Amino acid sequence: MPKPLKWVLRGFGGLLLGLVLLVLAWGLSNSPLADSAPRPRPAELEVHVRDIPAERNGFFIQIGLLAPSGEDPAVAGQRLWIAQHYAPGSGGLALPAGDLWDCDKGNEECTGLWFRRSSDMAHELAVHAEFVRRCVMLADAPDYEERLIPWGDGTHLELPQYKTVMACNRVLRASLVLAAGRGQSAAALQAFDRADRLARLQLTGCHSLIGQAIAWAAARRNAQTAAALAAQHPELASALLARLPPLPPEVLSAAPWIAFESGFGQATIDGMEAGCRRAIARKQFDAAADRLWCEYRIGLLPNATKQALDQQWLAIRAVADRGMPAALQADASLPDLVPPWAYLHWRNSIGGVLVDVARPQYAQYLAKQADVELLRTAAALALRMSVEHVDAARRQTWLDAQSLPAPLRARLSLDAGALSVKPWLADVPGAAAGPSPQIRLPLAS
Repeated sequence: MPKPLKWVLRGFGGLLLGLVLLVLAWGLSNSPLADSAPRPRPAELEVHVRDIPAERNGFFIQIGLLAPSGEDPAVAGQRLWIAQHYAPGSGGLALPAGDLWDCDKGNEECTGLWFRRSSDMAHELAVHAEFVRRCVMLADAPDYEERLIPWGDGTHLELPQYKTVMACNRVLRASLVLAAGRGQSAAALQAFDRADRLARLQLTGCHSLIGQAIAWAAARRNAQTAAALAAQHPELASALLARLPPLPPEVLSAAPWIAFESGFGQATIDGMEAGCRRAIARKQFDAAADRLWCEYRIGLLPNATKQALDQQWLAIRAVADRGMPAALQADASLPDLVPPWAYLHWRNSIGGVLVDVARPQYAQYLAKQADVELLRTAAALALRMSVEHVDAARRQTWLDAQSLPAPLRARLSLDAGALSVKPWLADVPGAAAGPSPQIRLPLAS
């Protein structure tokens, strides 16, 4: 055999041997032998459940809000929860819809529209009287706690509807505006109390990020509505101001929803393992990667993946605990575009990609949560100006004299008969802050 051919064959054999060794080394680095030892989850990521009895828990009323007329929404909600299917079925109530209900756009809110079209709004409330009654029932519930979805069996899990809660918030705020327009102060304040209580029930009782986000939106809208209403009806300013106390620190903490979302990530991995067991039993795989992991247990290390996800959430919580300026700075340090090779992991290749993809752009959620107290503080300032009869010429001096944290003060300004607020969300790149970055709270003339 000619020497050049021998060299070529030896080179090819060496290359093939190297490739085989590389594949073997990768396989060993992605086999169960390379997985991390199981360890308890961090206590900081534990979901704290109060386990309120079903008959006292407004969560079941929420699930049953659209149940057919004549049914008890709490009973219907418990039935739907047991079935893990939340569509009310035939004969269910229709959710209020139309321009009078869809007026919360971006930083705008509905009070002005409802004042101008009060007769139309009164007709809408009459048409949806059964839904209105159920919203009152929800706001008057003895307690509220979002139940945890049964995770980990790998089946499709349907989330309860939360858009009904935002519709209830609009119902209660509309009732407030209409009652004030009729001069019915007691009824107006009762409607505000219910809107406020519903938001606070959810702020303290929701575990999931979606549930918290709905509660944040409701609480922000309540503050905006209080300020807008007092500008039209200064006689209500003092009573509304008394209804806007500072929120408790636990409501402003990201810890509850971070714990829930981290648990959801753990359950996703458990669900994938359960799905693998079913795929092996029926010998049917959706993709080659599924076969690689499910049948040969190569590519995804469950313990290592779960632990990496936990570390990711602990880092987010640490940033959240330092406040919004730190959160914005940390989020801005993340690259907008990640090169494809950044998703290549030698060890735990599939699990590493799952961790990378699961990494949230969290600043927008922290901003929305921080905007709850920002809007409450701004609305309280607007109401105090009305209560203390601060005229337009003295407003700036009055505002400068208030004792406010520097980061909050920097977000407030006076603008042509309004107190303008720059929400934290406006500082998050790419986040939807509405058509205008400013929220204007009108001041009494």
